[in-house]
Amino acid sequence: MSDWEEHDKKFMEKAESLPEIRCSRSKHWRLLEGALITTKDAAPLHQRGRPARVLEVFPYRSLPEPGRVSLYAIGSARTYEEMYWADATPSHYFPVLTDPATLGGLLALAREAWKDEGLAVVANYDHENGYQWRVVGGHHHGSTFMTMRQKRYSTEAEALIAALEAAE
Repeated sequence: MSDWEEHDKKFMEKAESLPEIRCSRSKHWRLLEGALITTKDAAPLHQRGRPARVLEVFPYRSLPEPGRVSLYAIGSARTYEEMYWADATPSHYFPVLTDPATLGGLLALAREAWKDEGLAVVANYDHENGYQWRVVGGHHHGSTFMTMRQKRYSTEAEALIAALEAAE
């Protein structure tokens, strides 16, 4: 079993509260070109558990591959890199939340969900808790947004996922 397969197995066994799983279940989550994702079921058997960079997403009614996504598997010393096609159903994929391009995509999705180009995630630092992240917006969105805005999150990714969830 490869390192990524072992990582994926442990990942899938964890609780439903994992940010990656919460993100993949949000109605605002979708695959964006450039994002780094991992999957358990949607990839070919030899690719499962390995991260892949989304190259291109084809809508369900477009050509050449309707409802499919072009993925570039990330290789390691023991494996090889390759491009392959997979089902584009967003809930089959989990974002790699340490990847800068993926975080940028989540920010774009949160801005789209709230219809607010000024939405941002900012960090505050204190000596007791270290960095704490929060969501701020360019204009008032009502009580749901204000409640979310008052919360603090331990990572930028968690703040972005909270923004996606609160927009539902």
